Amino acid sequence: MGHCGTDPGGILGYEYLSITRTTLQSHDTRILFAIIGDIITLFVLLKACNYSMAGYFIADDPSLRAWEAILKSSVMMKGCVWKFFCLGFRFLGWILLLPLTLGLGALLLLPYIATSVAHFYDDVKGRADNPESGD
Repeated sequence: MGHCGTDPGGILGYEYLSITRTTLQSHDTRILFAIIGDIITLFVLLKACNYSMAGYFIADDPSLRAWEAILKSSVMMKGCVWKFFCLGFRFLGWILLLPLTLGLGALLLLPYIATSVAHFYDDVKGRADNPESGD
């Protein structure tokens, strides 16, 4: 004699619900870790932009200590992080095309990027030195 079509412990019963609940918890955990990872990545990118000009400060004044150059870079980049991010984003298309050139395009692209960043440094440093002339 059967259960009249009911299956309390089978595929459609409690076992199915426990599998679904476990899958949802696993999915929620993945989403949580993805969000945390995105927040950490954003924080690291912002800090990298803030500290990106430290090498140029040391090149301008070799007597600077590393931490002093990092602090100067951080102060100088206030209000300019978005512009620097946009500058880097402009090269994304070229970077994505590098595999088509088997990496040989990097011989032209990397100096172009370095020169653009150096000009950005000169521009931002000039504004920091002469705040009344800025835009």
